[in-house]
Amino acid sequence: MIKHLKSLASSYLFVSIELILLRACVCIGAFGSRSDGDSRILLLNPPGAGNIGDQAMFESFVQNSDAPVTAIVRSKNAYDYQNLDGAKGFDVCRLQNLVYGRGLSQWRDGFRFGRALRGCSAFGVLGADLMDGCYGLRPSAVQWLLCLASQDAGRDVRVVGFSWNSKANRHIVRLARAASRRGADLILRDPDSFQRIVDHGIESPTNSADVVFLLNGAAPEWDLYRSLNSIRVQGRRLALVNVSGLIGSRYDQVPEYVAILKYLISENYAVALVPHVSHRSSDDIVAQDLVWQGIDSRWVIKVDRLLKPREVRLLASIADLVVTGRMHLSILALSEGVPCVVFSTSGKVSGLMSMMDMEGFAIEPQTGCGQSVIDCVEYVHEHRSEVLARIESGVSTARRLAAVNFTGPSGVAS
Repeated sequence: MIKHLKSLASSYLFVSIELILLRACVCIGAFGSRSDGDSRILLLNPPGAGNIGDQAMFESFVQNSDAPVTAIVRSKNAYDYQNLDGAKGFDVCRLQNLVYGRGLSQWRDGFRFGRALRGCSAFGVLGADLMDGCYGLRPSAVQWLLCLASQDAGRDVRVVGFSWNSKANRHIVRLARAASRRGADLILRDPDSFQRIVDHGIESPTNSADVVFLLNGAAPEWDLYRSLNSIRVQGRRLALVNVSGLIGSRYDQVPEYVAILKYLISENYAVALVPHVSHRSSDDIVAQDLVWQGIDSRWVIKVDRLLKPREVRLLASIADLVVTGRMHLSILALSEGVPCVVFSTSGKVSGLMSMMDMEGFAIEPQTGCGQSVIDCVEYVHEHRSEVLARIESGVSTARRLAAVNFTGPSGVAS
């Protein structure tokens, strides 16, 4: 009986009933005339809290938005608010249960969302990889429903910086199609995602690039930076290597990474192991510890905390190479002109690397992939000038396209 009830609660029909009630709560909250602050954007953010990529997207959007932003977050500690250079009238709205809650707690936050919407002219979603249902049907459905509810209230809607999987959930496709038909701006962050969403019959999407390409500001030098720079000054190359906890949960990646590190050390590299995500469901720090135990070398340096996006970019500025299972680490490094080999997850890396004209540097994580990484590194060694020229051109294009997240397909600033 209990198993049957759990199955019912997770079914799309049950979820649909919950979402209808959530939509009603938003509409009730939003009812009435707009309050002051008509140009403000109400921005729904990814979960954050232990994810450098989420932090980098959040910082870049708030920095680059021409309109003031009210950021919806799950908790007060979800993001670091110290590096928001140029932010205009920024504030925070904490709605812990809006996307990931259930029942009464979620409906209450839906009403509060509606109230917050009254002070804004637009609703935006930093979509990341959470819009196609592949990382969870319910959170994706909630985010699309909030788009529709905001349209019910007469607000402009924009979903920015998101990927789209070829295996997107069919229920999510219907919700996205409905929002698009009502005028939502759907701004994809890579050409492959753009083509996939077109193939799903969703109208008038826009091809763009990730907002992190426009991240501003620089981190001050600190001990780790000075230590790695000193090693490089002594004549060794420097590689930043990320070990993804997400990929590690799917197969045993340790032998592949051990082979990669041994090769890099033999090629006169010092290696810094740099985590990018650390939370209960996916922890790069734990994953890199497993690799650390499999290699014994003074030339492997383990970073045991999450850095800030600008700190990652500062380290990348002195690196010769990056190998990573996290896409946003590659974006921060590519922005500094550094060659990257990236393990592909959920189809979101192939489009990024095609923008760089480096499709072969997106590697499927599977047994034997370590040799594929080594082959890419050898190509960089033999054709470095060519690779750097490709990156320079690709990043220039990506920055131009990333601006579309803020101007929209019509070219009118938000």
